[in-house]
Amino acid sequence: YNGLRFTGTRRSNVLRLSGNYTYSRCEGTATPGSFAQIASGYTNPDNPEMDKGHCDQDRKHLANATVGYQTPEVSNPAVRLFASNWRMSGILSVRSGAWLNITTGVDNALNGQLLQRPNKVSEDVYGLKTLNNYLNRAAFASPAPGTFGNLEYRAVEGPVYWAIDMALSRI
Repeated sequence: YNGLRFTGTRRSNVLRLSGNYTYSRCEGTATPGSFAQIASGYTNPDNPEMDKGHCDQDRKHLANATVGYQTPEVSNPAVRLFASNWRMSGILSVRSGAWLNITTGVDNALNGQLLQRPNKVSEDVYGLKTLNNYLNRAAFASPAPGTFGNLEYRAVEGPVYWAIDMALSRI
């Protein structure tokens, strides 16, 4: 794992801002289960390097921002009752997509392993990037019987994730 992280914070009496950004990369060899199971283990037990690629937790970009604002105390008693001491808070989280391990679901190599990968036949692996059409099916093909596919382990980045959380409260 290699990463670089930036963090910033700004505070005043009524406003608080903070944020962080991480740029990183993690690579390694997939680790099969700790005990033997049917159809588990390295795709090609004679070549564990075939299962080298992005780690499960690898996200190239991670960013978080938080904001908090509190209305000031108002001197007028009637206005203070309705307008003072309200707090609004928000969190924005954004991260790159997870790396996908695209598999055929078939034992093409005839070695008993089910998580074998297809051949990559086009550089255009993405479809319209919608929920129903994220990948371009025509970019992948089943390998010939008795052979392994040429697609690398976790070679395709999945969709970006983002979330906004908001809160309104009174102190």
